[in-house]
Amino acid sequence: MERWRNIGRIFRKLEERERERNQRININMEAVKYAECRKSHLRYLGWADGCQEYNESTSSPLNCEICGCHRNFHRKVEVAAAAAEAVTKKRHTNSRNSTASANNKLMVKRKITSILDEFFTNKVLEETLQRVDQELESPEYHPRFVREGISVAIKKRPPHCHNQFSLLIEYLFDRGVVSAEDIGRGCILYATSLCDLYIGTADIFGEIIGNLLLARVLNLKVFNKILAKVGDKSYKEALIIAAMKIVKTGDEMEALAEEFRVALSACSSSHCF
Repeated sequence: MERWRNIGRIFRKLEERERERNQRININMEAVKYAECRKSHLRYLGWADGCQEYNESTSSPLNCEICGCHRNFHRKVEVAAAAAEAVTKKRHTNSRNSTASANNKLMVKRKITSILDEFFTNKVLEETLQRVDQELESPEYHPRFVREGISVAIKKRPPHCHNQFSLLIEYLFDRGVVSAEDIGRGCILYATSLCDLYIGTADIFGEIIGNLLLARVLNLKVFNKILAKVGDKSYKEALIIAAMKIVKTGDEMEALAEEFRVALSACSSSHCF
């Protein structure tokens, strides 16, 4: 009896080993794939005529269904290694793209600064238009140009540079170089950083907005979006008063008055026409 028990134990161990071996084979099969066939049937021509991908044959599992060659003739690809290589390549690509994007942003900023410096020095609208059109080729940079222009105009000395910048924006708009949407987005971008600056900045920014409203470059819908980006009440009221002061000087005051009453009443009930 003991002998038969020992034989039974041996067979069970053999079965377990066989199962483990089959599992290892399955894992290896999943971790390995076979690509194009490298067997050359026409060696004298110097090129291989096999298929480009291994497909396991239903009748003979170790042979390719397409070319009939044994799978060992096909290029062996380690799936894990290929995946790791793909991840590494993707990281390198993302890194290069990120560096290129950063360099591109820096280059655009330098161009915008150069264009604005030349404009505030020479005050020539046509030359500035040509540089914006040629050097800022993509319209996606126009809102940044407007935002940077507002910032530079407010910081510039002597005063009234902001009025000159308003004329420039109106000129670019009339010539179709920048759109109303670009101008509005640029103003909204600047409004997000307004509360980080001294309150006198809100007055000058309000005058720029008033000039653009008066020129019909901006509308009250965009003006309300600008106000929504200004969180501080004192800054918001300063901006409103400055914009209203400019609009009051225009010939189209009556046409804008009612729209302003409705739009501004929610922001400052004490400052109305």
